Amino acid sequence: MERGFAAPGSRHAILRFRWNAVRASIWLDTLPKVARLCYPNATLIDHVRDNYVEVIGPHGPCEIWLGGLDEKERVDKILGQEYATILFNEVSQIAYGSVLTARTRLAEKIPVIGSNQYAFLPIRGYYDLNPTGKRHWSNLQFIEHVDPVTRRPLPNADNFKYMFIPPESNAQNLPAETLEELEQLPPRQRKRFWLV
Repeated sequence: MERGFAAPGSRHAILRFRWNAVRASIWLDTLPKVARLCYPNATLIDHVRDNYVEVIGPHGPCEIWLGGLDEKERVDKILGQEYATILFNEVSQIAYGSVLTARTRLAEKIPVIGSNQYAFLPIRGYYDLNPTGKRHWSNLQFIEHVDPVTRRPLPNADNFKYMFIPPESNAQNLPAETLEELEQLPPRQRKRFWLV
């Protein structure tokens, strides 16, 4: 939303493996919650038939497209447009080939509000996931800085940054019982979900 407000008319995509998952988790839960808490003056308009949410911000509208990468029709719809931002949500479920294909759509060149004609919103890809194994493509690319296919060092490794967010650093947004439950998990699950 912040990036969309900076560049009215811009398009952004949030992609998951399955369309119904992105619709349920993002549009029906996270997006309205973030708007209510962080941007109470923003208006969200659901264009469910076209798979996007129009966000009316302080300087005009932007679009947040929601997509699943599990069916060819949905992938083709995503590939039909350019975006300034793509958030790959729960990448532990998304095949690397699908991510590579979708990343080709990070190509929208749109001016930033209040800037001269030569200042454009930088394109960005964001990725989130719960911790996964060391052989997953996200670990290879973002932590080991090697190409997941060739296993060669990334020539642009500085473009692939990561951060871990352990549950206790998000304590203000989680019930105390959840934190207690995570801390008391068996060793394997505790390592994955608590120790990050």
